[in-house]
Amino acid sequence: MFKKDKSKELHKELAAIRKNIPDKYNQVLMLDYLDDPDVDLMFSITTRSDGKTFNYLYALAELNIKFDFTTLVIVRHMEIRNAMFAQIRDVYETMDDLNIKLFNMSIDMDYIKINYGEKTPFIICDFHINDWSIKEPKNEDRVVRVKTQDKYIVIHVEDKPVLDVTGYEPNYDYNTELVDNTDNSTYLKDKYYRDTFPKKYTKDLFAFSNQFSKSYILENYATLNINKLIRETTPTSDESVNDEARRLNESQLKQLKRRLQSQYYI
Repeated sequence: MFKKDKSKELHKELAAIRKNIPDKYNQVLMLDYLDDPDVDLMFSITTRSDGKTFNYLYALAELNIKFDFTTLVIVRHMEIRNAMFAQIRDVYETMDDLNIKLFNMSIDMDYIKINYGEKTPFIICDFHINDWSIKEPKNEDRVVRVKTQDKYIVIHVEDKPVLDVTGYEPNYDYNTELVDNTDNSTYLKDKYYRDTFPKKYTKDLFAFSNQFSKSYILENYATLNINKLIRETTPTSDESVNDEARRLNESQLKQLKRRLQSQYYI
């Protein structure tokens, strides 16, 4: 990672960093091997109370300022990304030689990028960064079609809805452009979009028919409220609700009848 002419600078910088770490805490010794071409992977097995995570994040933040490289932080799953971001921010807020005013971030579907001035010291992602559910849709009968500016989004309504993008559909239920509105379609106003909806995709609530469909939807229509479109287009009718309630009542009555018979008749 470091050329020979940078090795002395690296170890000098590490020595300066360790002056800010009390002796009883983790001294980030693995970083001494960053300039060793024979080392590809390192493990640190220490107690949970030695400040390892904080100290390594601090040291890497300082090394980014000096050598301008980015550390990729991989967490177990998406839910931990925010916790890791908070921990990195705490480093910049706590250490006097770091300026929190230069700290900012940008959030993508797949990662959180942390910036410090014009540098990028950290990118946080999880092991499932490319683990999107790709599968063939099974239900061709219950579909919701959305005409976009240049394509069609087809929502196959299944236990886990499958999202597909096509070049042509004979008809559609919704349209993103007002000019495409018809008597049989609904123009997607602001109420059909939610800024927080992209989080639904990271929770494995939807599948995509292929990689292109995934990229097209996440890059252009990630905030489109798919659930709202499904609810509006395939509602549960009052009749079906009443039928279900009637079936439940009949079943409950039969169970009650059997119970009473068992109690009062031989």
